[in-house]
Amino acid sequence: MAFTGTEFGSVQSTYPNQMGTALIGDLASPLSQSNVENVPVSETDGIKFGLGVVLTPVTSPVREGVNGYQAALPGSAFAEADFGGIVLRTAVGQCDANGNGYVAQKRIAAVAKPNRGGFKVWVKANYSDVAADDDVYLIIKDEVTPAHGFDIGSFSNKVITSGADGTLKIDTVKLTTGKFISNVVNGMALVEFKQ
Repeated sequence: MAFTGTEFGSVQSTYPNQMGTALIGDLASPLSQSNVENVPVSETDGIKFGLGVVLTPVTSPVREGVNGYQAALPGSAFAEADFGGIVLRTAVGQCDANGNGYVAQKRIAAVAKPNRGGFKVWVKANYSDVAADDDVYLIIKDEVTPAHGFDIGSFSNKVITSGADGTLKIDTVKLTTGKFISNVVNGMALVEFKQ
């Protein structure tokens, strides 16, 4: 006869709904899953988990409305209204030679979209002084002097700028619907976007 239970009751007494640790691109709450859109990646080198993207129309989708958009990194002409969301860590990602998780070109990325009620996600903290309640800036280019070297699409808690007057260069755009809600933890910070 097969034994189907434990003789002295359940071994596990608590059942958490969240992991004990987080990785870049992880949602902070499973309740945020309703804010996720699955779209193909257009970037030749793919897009790393936890980066902000724009959703650009596909010229000839296979099925209208199903894959009418693709995820791309923001360009230098990016405006706040163009923000499409953040690429989430999923089981379909790959790893590059440095161990960074990403979604390859033409693969499907899960993108958390701020226009669906908001979400909380772990992102790479480019500065060690990120603190709860800091503003969120999306890095859209690397033209300042000296170059900052941060990933396009990553996040900052400050404006990145150089020069003055006619030579002023600004590499970030403030996302007014976002706030950092944690201090830096293992090089990451939790950011929240509200609709």
